[in-house]
Amino acid sequence: MGAHDDRGLTRRQLLTGAAGLGLGAWAAVRFPDDGWGTRRASGAAVVDASSLSTKLMFGYQGWFGTPDDGSAMDQWQAWCDWGTVPRAGTITVDMWPDLSGFTRRQLTDSGLTYPDGRPAYLFSSYRPDIVAAHFRWMRTYGIDGVFLQQFVTTLAPGSALRQFRDRVTKNVLRAAEATGRVFAIMYDVSGAEPGMLVKRVKTHWAAMEPRAVRSPRYLHHGDGPLVALWGLGFAGTDYPATPEQAHDLLDFFERKHVTVMGGVPTYWRQGIRDSKPGPEWAAVFRRFAIISPWTGSRYSDRATAIQYARLVLAADVAEAARVGADLVPVVFPGFSAHNQQSIVGRTIPPPALNSIPRQAGAFWWAQMKAFQEVGVKSVYGAMFDEVDEGTAMFKMAATTARLPVEASLVPLDADGYGLPSDWYLHLAGAATVRLHSGAAFEPVPPLALPGGAQWPTPVPVSTITSVAPSVASAGQHVTVGGMDFGAVQGRGYVSFGDEGIAWGSPGCAATFSLIGWSDDQVTFTVPTPSGPDGVYHVVPCSQAIITVTNDEGQKSNDATLTIGLA
Repeated sequence: MGAHDDRGLTRRQLLTGAAGLGLGAWAAVRFPDDGWGTRRASGAAVVDASSLSTKLMFGYQGWFGTPDDGSAMDQWQAWCDWGTVPRAGTITVDMWPDLSGFTRRQLTDSGLTYPDGRPAYLFSSYRPDIVAAHFRWMRTYGIDGVFLQQFVTTLAPGSALRQFRDRVTKNVLRAAEATGRVFAIMYDVSGAEPGMLVKRVKTHWAAMEPRAVRSPRYLHHGDGPLVALWGLGFAGTDYPATPEQAHDLLDFFERKHVTVMGGVPTYWRQGIRDSKPGPEWAAVFRRFAIISPWTGSRYSDRATAIQYARLVLAADVAEAARVGADLVPVVFPGFSAHNQQSIVGRTIPPPALNSIPRQAGAFWWAQMKAFQEVGVKSVYGAMFDEVDEGTAMFKMAATTARLPVEASLVPLDADGYGLPSDWYLHLAGAATVRLHSGAAFEPVPPLALPGGAQWPTPVPVSTITSVAPSVASAGQHVTVGGMDFGAVQGRGYVSFGDEGIAWGSPGCAATFSLIGWSDDQVTFTVPTPSGPDGVYHVVPCSQAIITVTNDEGQKSNDATLTIGLA
């Protein structure tokens, strides 16, 4: 999954980029079913498959392919642009997997080289041993399991892409059964042609029911197995599904007593920005048994993540509860889609590498803590294996010495912390323990940074949640409600701006009067005319902008006040 236009490069560009590159002929190729089998879990404790509650479930793309991996595709997939081989100018990933624990026979030479001249290898998700290793990591680090992505654009019966996806599904099923992890299917409808969307999902689910869905490791919730529909109701041309099609799919799954989770726009509740508006889509969103707003790259640091949780997610949780649904937000470790968006998306200029820094996991942990504080019990992690947008949590190259020299890529030490390749698996395991137990998330991750490094110090995040009254004239008192303004003003201040005139901020010449200051409430007087000949004044019927900067220098979100008639 990605984000731009509030989402980023779409999956359609990644997975249907094959069009026009000689892959269309594969659609007519058919393959026999080669069996699914069942294996008994062993080793670490088996994850409860009866409920999504108190779990951290990661998205699992499983879309990586290589030549000679045994698939009918027989080419590079997801590592570089469709129809090409890995090299400078074709690589579409921003991070690189750490494959030091694999044998040469499990991997494919990428044609790229490390700084010391050794060849750089890559894996294919089509190989059962690769997926099995990923699930062993999940068991080792205490991760519950995954939502396996099924891209509707790749599910044409009999096609090579469908054969690839079916093998990945079988790999996931067997690995989950062998390791005691859980999994569920997530359908991504982005880029799907409207005429085939509903039929594709229904026929694929019918094929999965006697296979994957009946596995003892398939995740259930409520009264039945769990399925996720991702992408319904997003704004933009890559999401052409209609409300009628969404209801058709919901009716289909509800008749089968399947619990449906909706991967919905960030602003589903308001019907704005990344969300299609109107009562028809509002009704669709509120039919899901589980609502999961997509947040990837919607905020960019700890402060904005916390403000999102307080200002948007808290109200989402309340609205979900009102309609009888659970709310499962999305956490992501950072973001970098420089290569993907410049090569596949043709973005000029391309976004910067490491555009949302991870801060060794401090950013990720701040999200988890903020989610818990607004009442969230379960979380969807983006993603276990997505190096394309730099959101992967599995083992990754720690330093530039482990990156091929031909490509621009982000090592784990990009933010100045020397981390082991499995650092984010440790982090995910620590978070899972807290979700399972209900224990509070600490201000910083409970992991000791290597080399005695210190975690970036959390600062109180000034957040405005209310302005009362909402309309006020010059000379009237206004109270701003919120949190983390500081018990005393100290160096804090209120910024008040109207029609190009600013009050309150340091250095402002206009007169501004503060009446009271506490951690959750600041009261001021709407400015009256001041300055030479009263040049500083508020304008009736205009919208004034208010922010509160606390003693730590952390600025709040913007709030508005309508200036009343004098």
